[in-house]
Amino acid sequence: METPETPETPKESQDTEQEGVKKRGRYRKNPRRALEEICDRLEKAVNSPGQKVAKSIDGLKQVAAIRLRLLDVDAETKHNETVLENETLKAQHEKDTAEIARLRIPRHPETITLSDPETPKLQRQVQELSGLVQFLASEITDAHARACIGIRACLKWGSGARPVFDALNLDIRFYYQGLQGNPSAESLQQNLSRCSDPDSENAVYTRAALEVLHGVKVSKPVHRIRNSDTRDYSSLCPPDLFEE
Repeated sequence: METPETPETPKESQDTEQEGVKKRGRYRKNPRRALEEICDRLEKAVNSPGQKVAKSIDGLKQVAAIRLRLLDVDAETKHNETVLENETLKAQHEKDTAEIARLRIPRHPETITLSDPETPKLQRQVQELSGLVQFLASEITDAHARACIGIRACLKWGSGARPVFDALNLDIRFYYQGLQGNPSAESLQQNLSRCSDPDSENAVYTRAALEVLHGVKVSKPVHRIRNSDTRDYSSLCPPDLFEE
């Protein structure tokens, strides 16, 4: 009498399924590792005692074929790594090139205007000081004194003395260029001797530079007016005007 088959319990079917997964998982290894294990087994089988020569030769051939396959796997792996590295470097290079091109694009400077509550007050003070400078300059009528003030202002403030020169009605570029190199007293005196007009801007500046830079005061030459009229005015006087 045949014994009826007993159905598997859920636990037994689960254990059977897990064993199948384990068996299938044995072949889900790294391809290189799996080939190395096969090669090791073949070498052990070939070198086992009592093995026939023909089978040993076949085993050695299989071992050699597996070794060649391992070399191909290594070369392919290295090639894939090189290709991946090249693609990564190429992508990074393209990204860097785009960034460099973006940075080379000229940009217009942005003007940021900030409202300072002190600005109106400072503007009023500047206007008041400008008016004061204009007033003081208008009180100085002597050309020599104006030139001396201009030279002192240029020596102290440089190009920042422009408001003083504007108030004195003097050319700051002329004074600034003349003071370059700290001219000596001899060169200034030679320059003064070449001035034909004692009231010219060059003559006034040179006398002021001699006084401010070297303490040498040079008086302005006085031109006497000669009477070139030779007409006889005695006929206009009465004949007995100078007679006793």
